[in-house]
Amino acid sequence: GGDGRGAARDHLQQFLDGEIGSSAARLVDPRVVDEIAAAMVDIAGDAALRQTLRTRGLARARLFSWRNTALQTLDVYRRMEHICRHAS
Repeated sequence: GGDGRGAARDHLQQFLDGEIGSSAARLVDPRVVDEIAAAMVDIAGDAALRQTLRTRGLARARLFSWRNTALQTLDVYRRMEHICRHAS
């Protein structure tokens, strides 16, 4: 609506599309009960949508691992160490 929630939701959707859910999630505004309910009804009533979300979700989950998380975290620590050493 005119209160900015629509634009904020669109921005959040774009961020999450690239970062979290990709096209494997149905995003809703967690403060809007009717929106949550509508998404639940859509998913519950549409076997093809459920299968699509399931397939995409499993594919998306394979992109993440504890090993990759550890390596990325270590990389952040190393970059911060480098920045701190060269800042003094």
